[in-house]
Amino acid sequence: MTEISDWLLFEMRDRQFAVEAQVVKEILWLLPLTPTTMGGTGFFATFPLRGEIVPVFDPFFYWGTKPSPYESSYQLLLLNSGTAIPIAKVSEVISWENPKRKSDSDSSGVWEERVWKNKVVTLLDVDHFHPGGRKNFDLTEDGSEEEDGDPEPEKSWDEFFIKGEERSKLAWFEETYGQIEDDEVSELEFRAISYSDSVTPVDHGGLEPISIVKVADESYGISLDSVLEFSDPSHLTPVPGMSPVLKGCMNLRGEVLPVLGLDEILGNQIKRPFGFGKVVIIKSETSQFGLLVDELVDVVYKKEDEKRTPPLGTKDYGGVLESSYRHGDGFINLLSIPTILKKIKQELS
Repeated sequence: MTEISDWLLFEMRDRQFAVEAQVVKEILWLLPLTPTTMGGTGFFATFPLRGEIVPVFDPFFYWGTKPSPYESSYQLLLLNSGTAIPIAKVSEVISWENPKRKSDSDSSGVWEERVWKNKVVTLLDVDHFHPGGRKNFDLTEDGSEEEDGDPEPEKSWDEFFIKGEERSKLAWFEETYGQIEDDEVSELEFRAISYSDSVTPVDHGGLEPISIVKVADESYGISLDSVLEFSDPSHLTPVPGMSPVLKGCMNLRGEVLPVLGLDEILGNQIKRPFGFGKVVIIKSETSQFGLLVDELVDVVYKKEDEKRTPPLGTKDYGGVLESSYRHGDGFINLLSIPTILKKIKQELS
């Protein structure tokens, strides 16, 4: 007997796609995204939603096509798996005959194509799009799926890491989400506030989100609770005659913020061309300012009860390193924002 189910039709890059409606948990407007190098192919960003961190997956990135800029009018298709897909818009929901499911785990994640209202619609197998790739399935006599062999533990997006894809992930983020204008970003931030206020946030289970930045080939951590957003140094205006630690000022939605060089704060004397690096906008109880770093590396989540003092032998930098987490084969040292702010005020007074 032919099975019929509801399918959600939506548009991406002027092409029509469809997924089973039952796999869609929610449809959101585009929210502020944070780059990540974690997850398998196609995963490139995350965003917080009601106490949870949602990984963002772009099928076109997975398929190896060239990136194209997102717009503030885009939506996020939040799936039951906990993954979100950026889409241009939802078209409609229709009832369709279920396709014959593929058992090839190396496929592109496409079941088949159909024609609807004179347009070709590509049916996506969203189970295929998880960090480790779709599991192998055999088809039984009645057409249902049966897992081939003993099941292996499925890795989540933050447990799976493909070495060598870090730059492509960050480049995809910059060329898609990073092209959104500042005034549109403020609109996205307003949406994020309304979503976070809609329900009581869920406990993170003792995990602290940390943004990892790189300066002079050394990596440091900044608590994401202290980060307002990331920006481009092209918006910087130099201030002649000031301390070398002040790299310039930038206008952030009508507010002029000082931008400080993390290199100089850490005592480095490396000269870099103007416009090099990235700016991390820091928020504190009393003020906001920017930190100029060489590179944004990742956002990771660490168990707060595993926080410790920096390892013996770590250079002190005047107390700007407040604590440390084990990360990979070594440690990631967290910057003390209050100490940095105090040092900056003394330096510029």
